[in-house]
Amino acid sequence: MGHSLEHIKTQFYRHSEAFELTCGESIQELTLAYETYGELSENKDNAILLFHALTGSQHAAGFNPGVDGVGAMWTEECHVGWWDSFIGPGRCIDTQKFFVICVNYVGGCYGSTGPCSINPLTGERYGGSFPRISAADIVRSQMLVLDLLGIDQLHAVIGPSLGGLLCLTFAGLYPDRVKKTLSVLAVDMTFRFCRSYSLWNRSWRLKAMPISKVAITTIEVADLTGGCVWRA
Repeated sequence: MGHSLEHIKTQFYRHSEAFELTCGESIQELTLAYETYGELSENKDNAILLFHALTGSQHAAGFNPGVDGVGAMWTEECHVGWWDSFIGPGRCIDTQKFFVICVNYVGGCYGSTGPCSINPLTGERYGGSFPRISAADIVRSQMLVLDLLGIDQLHAVIGPSLGGLLCLTFAGLYPDRVKKTLSVLAVDMTFRFCRSYSLWNRSWRLKAMPISKVAITTIEVADLTGGCVWRA
């Protein structure tokens, strides 16, 4: 089976104001990387917001050989959409019927503002100083893209793993802006041990290593160990 869609190009939303976070800090000059598939209907009532998993990206379907500013982080594995088999004409998420949006999370590494980004207040990479991001922050940031596209209500939110948790968060925060919620292999809360482990994991990934080619290996190891906790 070939790629579901032709060559896809990542788009960028740039927020002109400070984006306030639940931790009390804010991000200046927030950038969100996103992709869309299909056509938005005249009434703008056929949109689906797709939340990716922890290590996913905005590239959910089709073929995308590169994203501006991402560099070596956009490996060959990233070129084909992570749900390419499910999204496209005549597929489970039919782009002949629906307009699909997928946004890289704030704090991500595939084009959205994250630890690898330059802090405009210091002129240096955020690194370990990047503020803590909550599920609510991710959902609220993606509302900015929906507002940009003029979408008042979604047909559905869909997401696997962490994306499923964000679907539930979206439905809880904005019940009037979504008709259907499809949360795949997700939970509505995490155990204290998992949260503690995640804090250690974050510290190791962001503070113990410089952001460089070596950091890519660090992230891969952290993702592997983090996955064991997630399955537990």
